[in-house]
Amino acid sequence: MASIEKTGANTYKLTFEISAEEFGQGIQAAYQKIGRRFNVPGFRKGKVPLKVIENYYGEAVFYEDAFDAVYDKFFPEAVKEHDLRPIDTPKLDIQEIGKGKTLKFTAEVTTMPVVELGQYKGIEVERAEYTLSDDEVDAELDNARERAARWLDIEDGAAENGDRVVIDYEGKIDGVPFEGGKAEDQPAEIGAKRFIPGFEEGIIGMKSGESRDITVNFPEDYASEELKGKEAVFTIALKEIKRKELPELDDELAKDVSEFETLAEFKESIREELAGSKKESADTVMRERAAQMAADNATVDIPDVMVQRQIDGMLRDMEWRLRMQGMDLEQYLKYTNSSVEAFRESCKEDALQNVKLQLVMDAIRKAEKIEASEEEIGDEIAKRAERARKSADEYRAGLSGDDLEYIKDSIDVKKTVDMLYENAVFIEPKSDKAEAEA
Repeated sequence: MASIEKTGANTYKLTFEISAEEFGQGIQAAYQKIGRRFNVPGFRKGKVPLKVIENYYGEAVFYEDAFDAVYDKFFPEAVKEHDLRPIDTPKLDIQEIGKGKTLKFTAEVTTMPVVELGQYKGIEVERAEYTLSDDEVDAELDNARERAARWLDIEDGAAENGDRVVIDYEGKIDGVPFEGGKAEDQPAEIGAKRFIPGFEEGIIGMKSGESRDITVNFPEDYASEELKGKEAVFTIALKEIKRKELPELDDELAKDVSEFETLAEFKESIREELAGSKKESADTVMRERAAQMAADNATVDIPDVMVQRQIDGMLRDMEWRLRMQGMDLEQYLKYTNSSVEAFRESCKEDALQNVKLQLVMDAIRKAEKIEASEEEIGDEIAKRAERARKSADEYRAGLSGDDLEYIKDSIDVKKTVDMLYENAVFIEPKSDKAEAEA
């Protein structure tokens, strides 16, 4: 039915010769599908005979739909016969087509690449080291003090850096108020730098009930074209001052912010939690190293179409993250003096490595017969359901077939990487001197 020729590392050309009889059946199928759309004088719409339509509109009127019908039948059969895994739309070339003729065409197919695995068990992986300093533990204790801080009203004292205040203000440029330059009961934190430079600093030294004029300059890169670079005078009325009072670093603090009775116990729990987090991060790094080394040891010729699709995904992810920051891709590219083409080119190497890693992990999974069990899939669904505040049955009912496949694939990948990690040989990291000598 179809002969095959290998034309590249991952490309094949299928050559089809479909009998005139089969193509004639395709024409009949096309007529049944779209024949009712044609109007011919003297015939009711939808009742025009095939031969009349061909005579009126030309014999080729059904060729396109007839070809589609024949292609949809014979192409999947050829793919199955030759055990191909197409990953892109085939490139078609019709050499001969016509009523009463043998239909001849070729289809160039790009297929899933074959991965030649290298060593993936017993790989030597540099151990990821981590350290935990007393300063890091002390920083967490300071955070606990901050969370337990009280804000006290300051009746007589003057505003200081770090204070929270409530103000009324009105700004003028050359004596004229401007849009957005006035507010009442506006909360502010001195030193938080949420206002233009000089504004918060101008409040320092003021007392509750006091008013003051301050002169500031809008930055040259200010968002408003009308205000950037302009000098403005703000009249500020200070209505309220609150000052932070930090608790003492003692056993009472430990009781207030934790389940522990003493500061020593609380501090030790912080140390253990930080150490556990750092160890988990180090394990993640070592898992990634093991997976990457397995990928590096493998050989695979990756079709460009797979790389381009990966870049498409990276571009969509970039657009989503920009939207979360209130920016679109066009603004970002303009700001960075770049282009979509340049961005795609800059992503190419990472995309290539990502695709290779995915292909190698899949090849290892198949080689090791790693499969997510129904129990594991059920456990993962239960976890996701709990995060979504739904029952497992309710959550599962809302999943599509693709959703379930994604969950299964994610478990498969994790189990594969876990297998590589468990079979890796961990070695001490090379010193800077040893690396330099090497």
